[in-house]
Amino acid sequence: MGNTLNIYQRLNKAKAEVSNVEKGEKTPGMKYRPMLHDEVTSATREVLMNNGIYLEFHITSRVQNGNRTELDGIVWFINIDDPKDRSPTYVSGYGIDEQDKGPGKAISYAFKYGLLKGLMLKTGDEPELDQKTEFKAPAESGPNKPVLIGRISTLLGKDEKRKSAFLSFHNASSFAEMSVEDLRKVHEHLSNERTNKEVVA
Repeated sequence: MGNTLNIYQRLNKAKAEVSNVEKGEKTPGMKYRPMLHDEVTSATREVLMNNGIYLEFHITSRVQNGNRTELDGIVWFINIDDPKDRSPTYVSGYGIDEQDKGPGKAISYAFKYGLLKGLMLKTGDEPELDQKTEFKAPAESGPNKPVLIGRISTLLGKDEKRKSAFLSFHNASSFAEMSVEDLRKVHEHLSNERTNKEVVA
């Protein structure tokens, strides 16, 4: 006969069996000791399996903001004896990478915190008590450089000849070398050009 406990009873048992996670070592330049994805997984994997709880991560939204991936998602804690019996934990994640690892970093970040919050694990951090960090308003209003570069790339598409012409005009080898003001001018030019084509059509 299978386990008759529902998902909330299973989660309650799991919470009683694991209460905290050991953090990684602090490295120079870091404000806090890191809470690594593998450490959270290692601390919770066996407890979840023993209590018949399966995990799924569903992405509900994703935005690529320059080299930063931003996503929202749901970590589902699922009763393996009745997959329709499940409990959600809503999370967000961010991942910055110059190549193709941004989405993976964002997913790992969100999934890790889904486990921490879903099982109410202690980490030793009290970030809400950190009074040294003050809100900083954006230095400039309007889109920042990564957003402008993304929009310009979308407007240009695969037109490498025009891209080279813009870069040459601004004495730059890449859009990243250009100032925000120059990028705004290029974006405005391309946007107006597209608008005029749509009007003519």
